[in-house]
Amino acid sequence: MEQLAFAEIGTRQVIPFTKGLLKWIGNKQRFASEIVSYFPSEFGNYFEPFLGSGGVLATLAPERALASDSFAPLVEIWQTLVSNPSLLKVWYEERWNLCSKGNHVEEYQKIKASFNATPIDVCIKNAII
Repeated sequence: MEQLAFAEIGTRQVIPFTKGLLKWIGNKQRFASEIVSYFPSEFGNYFEPFLGSGGVLATLAPERALASDSFAPLVEIWQTLVSNPSLLKVWYEERWNLCSKGNHVEEYQKIKASFNATPIDVCIKNAII
């Protein structure tokens, strides 16, 4: 079996992406610049099947991309960022204000309970960008 020799292909120079829209379990942001350094210098469309917090996509910053994830609420956040960023800002601001003005734990528990009250079909794949 032949192994790929990444050193022979060469690596891309990457400026690390330091700010993210959200924190996400299992996010690749810490490793995004290293991951992207192995991408070819030129390519057509970029397809991101596991968007999460978007660390790799943001670091790569391709001209054309299609991103997806299986977790519908996460996809909804990204879709809202694309279609109505001011609505997303208001949504975050409301939750930030709730958590910063009172008992942080209690307010967080209320937000979490509200989220968990809505059933989610996590098996649906969603294309967003």
